[in-house]
Amino acid sequence: MCVLVFCCLAPLFADDAKMKDQVEYAAPPEASAPPATFFLIEGGWNTGTGIGLRLEHITAGRMALSGGLGLGSWGYKICAGSRYYFTPPFKASLGMDLYYNTGADSIAVSLDRLDTYGRTYQAMVPLRINPGLAANLSFRYDIRLSNSIKLGFEFGYGFFFTDPSYKILDNNDNLSNTSKLALKFTDPGGLVFGSSLGFGF
Repeated sequence: MCVLVFCCLAPLFADDAKMKDQVEYAAPPEASAPPATFFLIEGGWNTGTGIGLRLEHITAGRMALSGGLGLGSWGYKICAGSRYYFTPPFKASLGMDLYYNTGADSIAVSLDRLDTYGRTYQAMVPLRINPGLAANLSFRYDIRLSNSIKLGFEFGYGFFFTDPSYKILDNNDNLSNTSKLALKFTDPGGLVFGSSLGFGF
């Protein structure tokens, strides 16, 4: 009798053990790949968009192409760029932006001028900010906040291809060296630093 009961129940226990093995050793589900397209909100100094918006898409491999609009110290900006990701679309990357600055026909800026005795005084100086192309090369590091959100920090150097970058409209070129340096600092060339928040879709 015992032998008969064992023969009947043995297959049930064997099937149960087999099901437990399948549950225990089932392969974990694969993590979904991050999106290839990101919408970025950017802010910074001499970046491609200044304070603006950018759309970036990773093409074949590790290259990304982007375009954006923004506002900077030299007027509105229209930008096109490319970027090489070492681990797309996060972590370290190297990029280049080419962007057009619209400038301004006439603005008045408070600057230091020199009188005939070489003494400094403040005055509202009428300027034309000349439009032109600029480019920058930068390193960016994107921190992965989730599979589709990233926070980036960018550093680099930019070049402005318009010289002179401004014109004094009253033809009185008596700016102090400090004022000339300030105008040089605010034109699109020089150090690049900025941050971005990207949303993938």
